[in-house]
Amino acid sequence: MHLIRRTPHFRTIVKGAAILSFSLLTFFCHDLGADDVVATYKGGEITRAEVDEWVEVVGENTASRIPSLQVESFALAKYLSENSTREDDPAIQMALLKTEAANIRGYYTGELNQSQEIDPAEIQKYFEEYKDQLGKPERIRLRSIFKSKAGKSPEEIEALREETEEIRTRLLEGEDMKELAVQESQSTNRFDEGMVGVVARGSLRPELEKMVFSLEEGEITSVIEAKDGFHIFRCEKRMAPVVLTDEEKKERIVKFITRNNFKTDWEQQQKEWMEGAKLDFDALQSGEMTETALTLKNGKSYTVEQIIALLASGPQPFDPRMEGATKEGVFQRLRTFIVDVSATDAYLESNPRPDIDSIMKWKKMQIIANLELKKRAAAAPEASNPTEEEIREVFESTKHRLVKDPAYKMETFTMRIDNNSLQKDFAVLKQFRDELAADPSLAFVDAAKNLPPEILERSKVSGPHMKDEIQVRSIGRAEFLAVQNLKPGEVSPLFRTRMSGANLWIIRLLEIEDSRPFTFEESKPGLTTYLTRLQVKEREDSLKKDILEEMNFEDVEKE
Repeated sequence: MHLIRRTPHFRTIVKGAAILSFSLLTFFCHDLGADDVVATYKGGEITRAEVDEWVEVVGENTASRIPSLQVESFALAKYLSENSTREDDPAIQMALLKTEAANIRGYYTGELNQSQEIDPAEIQKYFEEYKDQLGKPERIRLRSIFKSKAGKSPEEIEALREETEEIRTRLLEGEDMKELAVQESQSTNRFDEGMVGVVARGSLRPELEKMVFSLEEGEITSVIEAKDGFHIFRCEKRMAPVVLTDEEKKERIVKFITRNNFKTDWEQQQKEWMEGAKLDFDALQSGEMTETALTLKNGKSYTVEQIIALLASGPQPFDPRMEGATKEGVFQRLRTFIVDVSATDAYLESNPRPDIDSIMKWKKMQIIANLELKKRAAAAPEASNPTEEEIREVFESTKHRLVKDPAYKMETFTMRIDNNSLQKDFAVLKQFRDELAADPSLAFVDAAKNLPPEILERSKVSGPHMKDEIQVRSIGRAEFLAVQNLKPGEVSPLFRTRMSGANLWIIRLLEIEDSRPFTFEESKPGLTTYLTRLQVKEREDSLKKDILEEMNFEDVEKE
């Protein structure tokens, strides 16, 4: 059965349509033609069409979400790229190569996805097995405020309870929960104004579920005491169960099987490219710029200079020659580049180069502008690292919010599901799980050696290890709930992640490290990075103002 798939050129068609619709919208809003000049600067003019195409390609996060600032942002990028002496810089060349490869990789994966075929019998098999599970149960979106008990005496805990009750009273009197969550909560979601997100009926502990699902929209719970601290929840929105027809269920099954098969094929292809790539770490460490540092499976190679430039031009610049750098660490940092370039080469072997010149024109301008701005900011007289005093000052003002979440020491077993042997695998792993539960001294790694080879080749065993900040957002709801309901020494039931995950899991919880405040030394690296980025941002903002004056920028549209 052949399924209708998006062609490799689907994104290009959609992007072209989006650019056209965006341009038409802007035309009617501003009463300007595409070729009309909206700004001038020393050495050139800027048209409405240029700005609209650039916004579509680089995105609103880069271009500014505020339309009135988009012309100014575009002018800065254009002027910086035109007045840069860095176009032949290896960092520019490697950033352009990486960007082009990332775009063409989409054509390769689109072609791979299009090639998937599904047997109608497989669809029916899944339908019979999962038809009662498809759909969505009743759900509720929650916001919360949390106060931690970590490191507190019984008297301090009682005072904390009263403090939390006072916060609840303030909420009942009409204070904004979003603002209070930012100011008062000690959970990591305080940075999201206390947003917990959507939870489904059946996913919480029974006593907590009964309490939160009894709320109407806008209502808040009483203060809930848990092992780690005190919670207040507010219902933001209630969502009714979603019931699907048989046809809708089959459509979802088709999407799942296609996605799962594609994921398996794509992961296997990436594995082959990574295993075929060779990194000469000694050459990187030596700093001989013309030596070969990276060779791909297809024989294409890159010099030490190119790899150093590539790693330095990313969002988190890294120098492989620095103390503490490892071959494994550098290789993993290069993973995306290796995969994207390999996919691009594979696609171009049997296809002409896609027409992405219009995209690359603006990407190139933005890459050059970004690196030019960073170069000027780094050379500014006031450029320096944050001092110990500055870091400690920020720590003292924020330490009441810097709370380390509970950490769980555990062993884990995961197996990628093979649709053709799911029932057989489940029976084998159920027995494997029962053996682990019966013998607490039996390590997962040792027990797994007795599993059949066809299961082992799709499995991963890890631990014991500490899983810090184990939350729904970072590990997935199924794993989180399995650990949350365990006591130290217990083994979870064999459970399956959501269909998109397509894995079977077993977890043994070994111990729990309670929540506690971060020390200054633990907080120092993160605060140093935060202050450094803040200082760089301030220098860049100041430079932007100076550059706008230097270029005699004038926003004609605004006038």
